Amino acid sequence: MKPWSRGAKVLALTSVGVMLVSLDISIVNVAFGSFVKQWPESRRTLTWVFSAYNIAYAAGLLTAGRLADAFGRKRAFLGGLMIFMLGSILCAASPTALFMVIARIIQAIGGAILTPASLALVLPEFAVEKRSAAIGVWGAVGGLSAASGPM
Repeated sequence: MKPWSRGAKVLALTSVGVMLVSLDISIVNVAFGSFVKQWPESRRTLTWVFSAYNIAYAAGLLTAGRLADAFGRKRAFLGGLMIFMLGSILCAASPTALFMVIARIIQAIGGAILTPASLALVLPEFAVEKRSAAIGVWGAVGGLSAASGPM
């Protein structure tokens, strides 16, 4: 069996990060019924569990690429991953619907930092003629993850 190249390893690891972030875009759809049972008085707040993540993620993407340039791609990727993980832990421990919304915003900020940094880590690992395939794999992982969230 042929060992993985450095580029393949970087692509695999960064794709896992993008998979987690993309999955979280839609995975809460499945859990919404459980949230309503847990916090029945908070239906209006619970709608923000969906929206807050998407809004914070989109807003964060606008500046996250610049952060990766300023602080380094690897540092931004790992920092984004740590923030995302913190948000995930806080989501799991949420005592109220409002706390869940805030935790989802933290998740989204981490994801917004992680996403452009992950692609920035992948690109230099591949020769120009192989970059489009690497980008295709990276993008497919993200897209399939977002689509599989509700399953």
